[in-house]
Amino acid sequence: AGAIIAGMVAAGRKGVANMKLFAAGGVGLWWCLLRAGVNADVAGVVAALCISTRAKVRVPGGEMESLSLRAISRLEPLSAFGIMPLFALANTAVQFGGSTAGAATTAAAASATALGVGAGLLIGKPLGIFGFTWLATKSGACRMPVGMNNDHLAIVGLLGGIGFTMCLLLSEVALPAPMQALPKLMILASSFLASLLAAVAMRKQPMLKQKPA
Repeated sequence: AGAIIAGMVAAGRKGVANMKLFAAGGVGLWWCLLRAGVNADVAGVVAALCISTRAKVRVPGGEMESLSLRAISRLEPLSAFGIMPLFALANTAVQFGGSTAGAATTAAAASATALGVGAGLLIGKPLGIFGFTWLATKSGACRMPVGMNNDHLAIVGLLGGIGFTMCLLLSEVALPAPMQALPKLMILASSFLASLLAAVAMRKQPMLKQKPA
């Protein structure tokens, strides 16, 4: 693993603009970390950090493009719409079972926790985003972009209520295994509802007209 990291660092320092090289290094590092029992997710982060921001590649039109920007533009859709949702759903691992008194008590406690999780995502996060941003703009600490109003800010708050990977991870860290099922389901349901409400609110907003150049 150390040799792979050293090789990628050296390639990055020399400005090597070969994405396949860093991809192969990332895969190799992932395998080494996995075999060593270390969190293998770090491999992707390390590989990305090794890519030089000065490395350039030529696009079909003949112009030069940053290698890091090309990697972001190509990997972002795959990450956002493929890897992240699959990762989150695979790690949900919701299971139901057990009819003992202990299981019933655990389910009751988990339901209260789940309600708190849902309230935090659907109420707490939108109110926090809207409230603190509104206060910051009113106090003069910052200002919203040109053309943005409070309706747009409220939509941003609703979008902030979409909790996915981090919420699922925190539920695993903060709660014992028997109490994780209902909060995880609430995270998925609240995220879906928040995205639906945001989509409906955006549909009601007038379309922005492009100003002629």
